[in-house]
Amino acid sequence: MAPEEALRYAKKEIMAAEPVVDDPDLYAPLFKNVSQFKRSYELMERILKVYIYQDGRRPIFHTPPLGGIYASEGWFMKLLKESRRFVAADAAKAHLFYLPYSSQHLRVSLYVPDSHNLRPLATYLRDFVKGLATKYPFWNRTRGADHFLVACHDWGAYTTTAHGDLRRNSIKALCNADRSEGIFTPGKDVSLPETTIRTPRRPLRYVGGLPVEVLDWRSFAVVVAEKDIPDLKKILQGISLRKYVAMHGCVKRLQRHFLWHARPLRYDLFHMILHSVWLSRVNQVELHE
Repeated sequence: MAPEEALRYAKKEIMAAEPVVDDPDLYAPLFKNVSQFKRSYELMERILKVYIYQDGRRPIFHTPPLGGIYASEGWFMKLLKESRRFVAADAAKAHLFYLPYSSQHLRVSLYVPDSHNLRPLATYLRDFVKGLATKYPFWNRTRGADHFLVACHDWGAYTTTAHGDLRRNSIKALCNADRSEGIFTPGKDVSLPETTIRTPRRPLRYVGGLPVEVLDWRSFAVVVAEKDIPDLKKILQGISLRKYVAMHGCVKRLQRHFLWHARPLRYDLFHMILHSVWLSRVNQVELHE
């Protein structure tokens, strides 16, 4: 199937997903809709192809940072580049196009300390995208809607602002998923868990951050409005023992979805991030009557 046709097929299949009962690999209470997630994940494994642009100057591009607090962007880049299943050598067969840049390396390479001027970072990424649009036909077909980037530095969101289509249309996986800045778009963009990796050879040990979009926060987290923070102790004491035990069980089962592995495993953090990007792309597709 052609890429667009495959995406329409996937969307129909996900919408019509058969109910999942007692799946040994998935704990249903963790998910907003475990049946649709399972079907979507299966289709991602079977269908998804990602084209990775080879353009770009190192170390800003193609050089994944694998340690420190911004390691999520690096580990995703590394594991996707190594993937035989998901990477497409032929761009004509791709459903998604990956911009393999590091927001951390962009900052280190271009930011002048104490200048408080982030414009050169955004301008550099803008010029890179303009170069792709001139050199290849893929960006202009969708105005960047089938392109994505993964950025974990706090300034990652800002680096997209000098290019209108990159900011508005492309799928952005960001650790800084602050809606108030008007850059992160819920439903299109993806919240990227921030991970602190002290030992790149053993990445799975150091994990933390935000859950990806398919998970149900209410099953394992207590959401407190800023105005209610003074009453936090009272709110926590008001949680029943039964609910606490259930939430604790969910947290234990959640951990497998937040681990990096040097060789990715099904449903681990690499696959959960990639699935969120895949699902965002699928949701863009319009079904014909």
